[in-house]
Amino acid sequence: MNTSKILHKTTFIFGLILFIGSIISAILYGYPHFYTWFAVGSWLILDWVDYHKNKTSILGYFYNHKHRITFFLFFFVSTIAAFVIDYVYGVRLSKMWTWPAYSNIDFLRMYMIMNLAYIFGMYELYRVFHTYLKNHISSKHRLVFTIPSYIEKIIAYTGTVVGIIFLILPFISWQHGWTYEMRYIMLLPFLGMWLMSDSITTLNKGSSIFGEIIRGNMLHIVSLTLTGIVATLCTEVVNLYAHEWVYNYMPFQQLNIFKIPVAVFIGWIPLILGVISLLNMIKHIDYIKQKTR
Repeated sequence: MNTSKILHKTTFIFGLILFIGSIISAILYGYPHFYTWFAVGSWLILDWVDYHKNKTSILGYFYNHKHRITFFLFFFVSTIAAFVIDYVYGVRLSKMWTWPAYSNIDFLRMYMIMNLAYIFGMYELYRVFHTYLKNHISSKHRLVFTIPSYIEKIIAYTGTVVGIIFLILPFISWQHGWTYEMRYIMLLPFLGMWLMSDSITTLNKGSSIFGEIIRGNMLHIVSLTLTGIVATLCTEVVNLYAHEWVYNYMPFQQLNIFKIPVAVFIGWIPLILGVISLLNMIKHIDYIKQKTR
């Protein structure tokens, strides 16, 4: 048995233990620190499924020494983004949500471990849906059009600038005391992360998530939609028992599904698009780097 198979089988068993244990601890005991192990466990399980079906996976990709510098780049970018959007904007400035049982060491664990596992898990969930659906749903573009390269560059640069503006708008709204408006503006940083990642991918002549959506790639659209639905429901429903995070001030607070604010479901859409686009961007940049060597 080769090293890759041993690695994935071992991590699958470890992930399964973590995943089952996290659910039991959350549902039966209300453990308010379940999600780190839930995220790590689900990622490792999905990673094994991806490897089993495609012989490739995120774990295998970053385990390869050729991609380790790329991993540290991804770690840096994703950690800064998560810290700013989740903690600075969400917890401190807008106070839209809190992590009641968290101390400083718990926040450190969140941004060092949970954040990475969450992003990897979302990407692998998307990959698994994409893999199992590709024989049933066409990836053919429903809309076929060509954009002149200079127009494409203008759009991509514009997307980058707009993405940056979206990322800093919550801070600007806080400075001006727009506390009520901030709960709506908080949707924009996730969109900003998506716009910036896809724009940078486009500028480097890669295939962006947004580009596949507007061209009507139904395989991408359905895979992304299912990823959003499954991830949101599984995560938020389990948290109803553990209350690891609590929503305080959300738009349309009176509208709920399974006791979860509707705004949370809406917010998960750009969040998932953002993290998948971020990883897609990092992998494409790494591909260019490897190609030019």
